[in-house]
Amino acid sequence: TLREAGMDFEYVVRAPMLRRRDDTKGVGFQSSEPSKYARCIIAKVDGVEHEVQSCGSRWIPHQPSDIIEFYRQVSQKMDLRLETAGVLGGFQKIWAMARVPKTIRLIDDEIHPYISFVTGIKGMASNVAGHTNAIVCQNTMNMALSSGSKTTYDHRSALNVEEMVDNLNIRRDAFDLYELEINKMAGTRAPDIDYYFDKVLLDGKTPHWLGDEKDNRYIKYTREMTQLKGAYWRAPGQNLAARRDNVYGLFNAVTFWTDHSKRSRGEEARANSILSGESKLIKQRAWDLALKIAA
Repeated sequence: TLREAGMDFEYVVRAPMLRRRDDTKGVGFQSSEPSKYARCIIAKVDGVEHEVQSCGSRWIPHQPSDIIEFYRQVSQKMDLRLETAGVLGGFQKIWAMARVPKTIRLIDDEIHPYISFVTGIKGMASNVAGHTNAIVCQNTMNMALSSGSKTTYDHRSALNVEEMVDNLNIRRDAFDLYELEINKMAGTRAPDIDYYFDKVLLDGKTPHWLGDEKDNRYIKYTREMTQLKGAYWRAPGQNLAARRDNVYGLFNAVTFWTDHSKRSRGEEARANSILSGESKLIKQRAWDLALKIAA
């Protein structure tokens, strides 16, 4: 798994070399010496060291093999199948996805849920989220995991995988709850689409630049509103009865837009945004609003 995912590397910590000025000669930096205070995280791949970021002097690496083992044990506990994994942000973030052994059938739609795991090197927090389909098209699924289901370990101690897994408070009825919630969405007539997409993009706020055609933020807002409406009417699957003219169709339009149409600096940036960035926040707002309307 580590080799296929490009994760067959290890983290090491080095004291960065600081250049020292030789004042006896009055010019230039004559030599370098290791810092007494700063530390730097290095990803070592096949003997080659890649500088990742700075860290504290007490920072202890949690190795990719340990993190994947944590994902594997959580997947086993939840009866999942760990399918894919990778690295983002120049060795700064490790992610994996596991398929849920459940197929949800909604009228003429078929949904295959996935769970994603995301871990950054700054902390060992299991960010467990639910999705459907693959990473490039994942309709975020609220897994109803309480805040107590996240176990955070800092890097001042070694990673205890078994302890982390034991401390997770995972709700086993989460998949059934998700199926119930999307059925409610599919059974609720869609409100005004401008109202829904406006709430999703602006988080219910009315910024001072709204309506100012010369403001770049308003230009961006109008472009994204147009793209969202286009996704609602023309995105793949939007013609299905399970999504037509209902709240579930609105939510799916948002997920298609974030994963395929929203502007991005590249595919890695898009994946990063989907897993733990702006796109994830947008889809969470879309999910929460859809639930509120369908309640």
